[in-house]
Amino acid sequence: MKTNLLQTLRVLVTAGLLPLAVGCTASPNMVGPVQTDTQVIEPNGASSARVDIKLGAGELRVSGGAAALAKTDFTYNIAAWKPTVTYSLTNKQGNLVIAQPATTNPLQQNIRYEWDVTLNNNM
Repeated sequence: MKTNLLQTLRVLVTAGLLPLAVGCTASPNMVGPVQTDTQVIEPNGASSARVDIKLGAGELRVSGGAAALAKTDFTYNIAAWKPTVTYSLTNKQGNLVIAQPATTNPLQQNIRYEWDVTLNNNM
C-alpha cells in the first residue's frame, strides 16, 4: 500500500510540474536571433494622414524624407514582438498605426528592439 501511495504521489508531482517546465522553456517572449522587417506604406490617394506610433519600450527614430507615405525598418530579437503596421483610407485621409504588440515578461537580458520610421514631408 505504501509503495502505491508513493508512486501515485510521484505521478501527481511530475504531472503538476510538467506545465511549469514547458512554460519556462517554450515562452513566446524568448530572446532569439535578430530579425529585420522593412515595410513601405503607399498613400493610395491620401492627401493627408494621421500617424499613430505606439511603442511601449525600445528605441524609436523618426525622420522625414520618405518617398511614400512612410517607410519602416524594424529590428527585434523576440519574434512575438514583431510590430504591426495597419493603414486605412477614408475620404482622402490616411490613418497609419504602427504598434508594438501586447507583451509580457519584458525584463529579459539582451533584448534588441529598434524602430526607424521615415515619414513623407509633404503629407
